[in-house]
Amino acid sequence: LALSVLAGLALAGRRRLEELVSVIDALDPAERVTTLVQAAEPFSQQGFAMRSAALLSQARDIAVFHGIDLPPFFYYVTGSVAELDNRPHEVIAACTEGIAVAARVSDDFYGSALRTRMWTSVAKLTPHLALEHAQATLRQATTDGLDVFVAVAHMLIGMHHAFHRRPAEADAEFETAIELAGVALPQVPIAAKVASAEGHRHSATARSIQAAREALAIEERADIMPALRVLAGDLIAWSWTRTGRADDAAL
Repeated sequence: LALSVLAGLALAGRRRLEELVSVIDALDPAERVTTLVQAAEPFSQQGFAMRSAALLSQARDIAVFHGIDLPPFFYYVTGSVAELDNRPHEVIAACTEGIAVAARVSDDFYGSALRTRMWTSVAKLTPHLALEHAQATLRQATTDGLDVFVAVAHMLIGMHHAFHRRPAEADAEFETAIELAGVALPQVPIAAKVASAEGHRHSATARSIQAAREALAIEERADIMPALRVLAGDLIAWSWTRTGRADDAAL
């Protein structure tokens, strides 16, 4: 199922997930909870917040009824859905609860995943704490030996610099993040290049357009972050309106 989604067969992937959910009563309660949470995640990735939320609610109800502990991944997906709906307080609440659960079960991976998941909401609600949150995430991921989240943390630090119009500092962090992520985590170069495009758009239009185009190329191959594909396109269109290509931007 995951391969179907990641290969760009999003509709086929969703149909198979729905088929699986339709026969979920054949599973024992713990397997039902796990399956529902795992099914909710690709729906959230593709922007289907309501469907993902419904699956998560079903998983929570089963867990409560049978006295089953929800896994850290449940809180990660819950935070993702809340972020899609622009509910930053709920993102932080879900991730904070999930971090506590991850610590209780010694799950360092999802502890770091949840810290990175909540960064955008921290930046929205308490921007003065965003850099420290990203740096703390970097320190924890480094301590735990989780290279993937070391890469993500560098990306978040870069985003902070980009949004505060410090493009040189941002690009240094983005380069480190992209190098560490390699090809295993396309989300990092996509997000880093979109953020770089945003950081340069007021001062270096050509560089901004180039970064946005590179993000689009990676996203088209990975088909994993459609929202950032839209944002990259918007950045290119905005830049075109500033360079006498308003007709192209309108397309």
